[in-house]
Amino acid sequence: MASIEEYKKRIQEFIYCLVRKDYQAVNNLMLANSVPIQDIRRVIEEYGCTIIPLPVKAFDLALSYQISDKQVDIYIPLWNEEEGQSDLTLSLSCFKNENKIKINDLEVL
Repeated sequence: MASIEEYKKRIQEFIYCLVRKDYQAVNNLMLANSVPIQDIRRVIEEYGCTIIPLPVKAFDLALSYQISDKQVDIYIPLWNEEEGQSDLTLSLSCFKNENKIKINDLEVL
């Protein structure tokens, strides 16, 4: 069974690219069947806060669901300078033996 631990580095790298607003790098880390990068960018811009790297405790707050032996779905709150933990939540899928992640949604929960 997979766990969120296996995917922490990949998720942190993805968030760090969002923090830098390096949307080309973000796109390179996503599977082709993900939510389009322009939608992710729009949601962040409309939310109106400055996204910051995830603190270690963010992973304690993440919800993860084992979908199959090879897939884990994760819901993790993003953090920003203005509020700390935000209600902007990234929904993603990580797959065993796959370096990219599938972004399912970025929404306010």
